[in-house]
Amino acid sequence: MASPQVGPMVPRPWSVPAIAAVAVCAGAAAKFGTSLFTVVCMVVAIPVTVAAWTDLRTKTLPLPLAAIAITGAVVGTVIAGVVDPGSSVRGLLAGVAAFLVLSLVGALTQVYAFGDVLLVTPLAILLGYQGWEFLGRAAVFVPVVALPAALIAIVRARSWKASAPLGPWLLVSAVIALATV
Repeated sequence: MASPQVGPMVPRPWSVPAIAAVAVCAGAAAKFGTSLFTVVCMVVAIPVTVAAWTDLRTKTLPLPLAAIAITGAVVGTVIAGVVDPGSSVRGLLAGVAAFLVLSLVGALTQVYAFGDVLLVTPLAILLGYQGWEFLGRAAVFVPVVALPAALIAIVRARSWKASAPLGPWLLVSAVIALATV
């Protein structure tokens, strides 16, 4: 009979995004109550947190997860538009604007990958649904939150050309922007 292992418990690779997704869902429910927006947040939280976690671990965003998140955000926002059409249109416009602007900037500067653009799109839809100021807050929080990770990557690689994942910090910035009112 094998004895139980003594020592620290190492979390399974997918337990972290699962815990993060549950936390985002609980936060959305506490912040926005029982609304269609809360349901959309919950639907989008799962693929976005898994994609961000994968980006953190591998520096690659899984495009199918980003596509699922975009689809969930668009469909959910359109359905929520039955109750609040103005917010729905604003959210969809924010998603399209974020996609176009970040695609152009990314293509010209090559400072981030296309997966990051795809991850921003559903987050921008959710932020835009709540209001343009939430999108602006997230845009301010991204460099503040991502800068320490970028500096650590530069120091560890001992090169200015070091790469750091952006996905997790996009998600954290969006959550912070939605949490601050």
